[in-house]
Amino acid sequence: MKVISKHISNFSQFSDEKLAQFINYLNNDALGNESRMRDMEGWASSAQVKSIFRECIAVLLHLGDNIIELGDTEEGLKKLQVTEIGSDMSEEAVKKGFSVIKAIAPKLEPFFLFKKKAKLAELFDKPRELNMIVEMRPVYNLKRTAIHDMLFPVIINVRFDDASKNVKFELDEAELLRFRGEIDIALQKLKLAQQSRG
Repeated sequence: MKVISKHISNFSQFSDEKLAQFINYLNNDALGNESRMRDMEGWASSAQVKSIFRECIAVLLHLGDNIIELGDTEEGLKKLQVTEIGSDMSEEAVKKGFSVIKAIAPKLEPFFLFKKKAKLAELFDKPRELNMIVEMRPVYNLKRTAIHDMLFPVIINVRFDDASKNVKFELDEAELLRFRGEIDIALQKLKLAQQSRG
């Protein structure tokens, strides 16, 4: 039996009350922001965590990927059945578990929509940390006996979860002002876009 089929069979163990609590949790309590969805996906994919709850969430996250890809709940369920269950559908517990998933999938639309939103919100890497410092950089005379001039570059460190993508660069005052102008324009466009949405 495939691993995901074993996880699907877990759904057959839930009472109606537990299913209602599970649905409410996924549609409401579990949804906070995109990073929370990312944390949930990381936890659900951890085989080291032995939990029926985790295994069921892993199945629904997988189903959510199918639904997002195909744009239809029924088609997403069919893909789950064909590609992940297959002949294991002959197992009674798997069959019962899958019937439970089919029944609750339409009720989980807020959860699947939030997953879609979280996925669209992370098309590009987001920095984990951004630091700016002003460095004092003296320019000495040729004999190095006195300071001829001073430079004040702004050093910008951008750090990502993947350290290989970290970047460090510097800007002078004119470049910093130009970047601030671009940021102001982007914020204005964002405000207009939000207002146009109604």
